[in-house]
Amino acid sequence: MFHVKHCMVEYLAAAFSKEEITGELAGYLKVNENQAQADLREVKGLEIERIYLRKRFQGQGLGKALLEKGPQITRRKQKEYVWLGVWERNEKAITFYEWMG
Repeated sequence: MFHVKHCMVEYLAAAFSKEEITGELAGYLKVNENQAQADLREVKGLEIERIYLRKRFQGQGLGKALLEKGPQITRRKQKEYVWLGVWERNEKAITFYEWMG
């Protein structure tokens, strides 16, 4: 019994070590509210200012997942609407946002 338990402890220590479960940052979502918003500085709105993904993580559905966080955060913060800010020359982002509807 000790041997099996010892093996399990070793496995758990290796498989769930800090190095194994601490992943590389794939990207981030930046939201602004109140006066931090770029344009519509209203207390009832929330701005999605930036969605950033490292190139090697693109095309895996992570951008969609981050974009869908905006409305979730909006509800949690009891805002009435969410809006998206994007640089007019960022064609890749604009294409993605249009594809997402």
